[in-house]
Amino acid sequence: MSIATFWRDVRWQAMGNTLAQAIGILGLPVLTRLYTPADMAAQAVFLQFAMFFAGVMTLRYEYLVQLPRADQEAFSLVKWVVALAAVGTAVFTPLVLLVVALWPGSEATAGGASRWAAWLWLTPATAALISVSMAVQHLVQRLGHFKSSGMGEVAAKSGFIGFGALAALMHVGTAGILLTTGFGALAKLLVLRASNAFQWGQVLPRPSWRRTAWQPLQSVAHAHRHLSFSMVMSHLSGTVTGMAPILFISAAYGDSQLGQFNLVAMTIFLPASLIGTAIGQVFYQRAAKQWADGEGFAPLWRQTASRLTLIGVPVYAAIAILSPWAYPFLFGAQWEPAGALAPWMALPALCAFVSTPLERSCLVTGRWKYQMGWHGARAVTTLAVVGIAHHLQLPLPTFMELLVVQMATLYLIDLGMEYRFAHLRPGL
Repeated sequence: MSIATFWRDVRWQAMGNTLAQAIGILGLPVLTRLYTPADMAAQAVFLQFAMFFAGVMTLRYEYLVQLPRADQEAFSLVKWVVALAAVGTAVFTPLVLLVVALWPGSEATAGGASRWAAWLWLTPATAALISVSMAVQHLVQRLGHFKSSGMGEVAAKSGFIGFGALAALMHVGTAGILLTTGFGALAKLLVLRASNAFQWGQVLPRPSWRRTAWQPLQSVAHAHRHLSFSMVMSHLSGTVTGMAPILFISAAYGDSQLGQFNLVAMTIFLPASLIGTAIGQVFYQRAAKQWADGEGFAPLWRQTASRLTLIGVPVYAAIAILSPWAYPFLFGAQWEPAGALAPWMALPALCAFVSTPLERSCLVTGRWKYQMGWHGARAVTTLAVVGIAHHLQLPLPTFMELLVVQMATLYLIDLGMEYRFAHLRPGL
């Protein structure tokens, strides 16, 4: 496919992402006035648990829907994800309920001493919705319906903001902000189905005790087992990477500071969601198709990286300069500390903006061991930063300096390695 069609599809995806993030930008100041920094801290912990289950229960097969040569195999892979999500929800939900009930001090959760523990039993169901909606979105993109994919992003953000605001107005409490992600994923799934890119029967497996009914699904899953294993291991490392700073900030500096950090994490990567994700989604689809057709994709990689750099540098420079004023103005005076944290995060966010959309070059070329190694290194170095900060009892600004250097360095290493993968040739 031509470069012109590549950027046409990017525009469709980016339009949807732009509208979605506009909804988020307009809606988030509403949520920050309806919920406290401690509520946002609870959301950060809840979401980390949900993302952990999302990676474990579906074995990350949702990210591999673009790779099979035949569309029928891609449909089978989506059915496999749905089946794993259903089984995972049924298995993990009672286990989480049991763990919460037996956890020391759990009797205090009903009284509000813990803002998230009493709702942890909903994280497997939230994870299932996230994984299935992601699998279906990759299928829609594979079929070339990037306009519908973009509208799915709009639905997800609308569901997120809309449910959060409605729950607050109904005085649901902290649970309102915790359940926003699941409702957003459900809204995305329903809009993608309304696009008519597929039928429910093509993505929902038929319950059956006959082994032959599951063989096509198992066959395509087996063909991609190495990449699945790599992504699960990477996901577990990513869980450590995401959870370690959150738990440390909560323990060392308090839930209020964690809430401030979570708001920055939700907003500083908005340009990546707005533009980088759209470019990355189309890049992945094009690169996977070219590789499956026996072609390399180095020119596509270089052009994509150049565009990302030209867009990202001025955007994040402006964010670093304006954040101390913008956060209290947009989100309320109680979020002034977030404005002080945001400039620190601008550098790794810029590196992620350029690197993340291109990170699936290793998946396209089948270099599945690399991804495990990189995510493992990221987890180890994150733990090292947390360990140093804990041992030396560093103040929050110094901890943020170390975390910024560690994050930016790892993203730059990844960018260099993805460049090497993009210059490989099929069959070599």
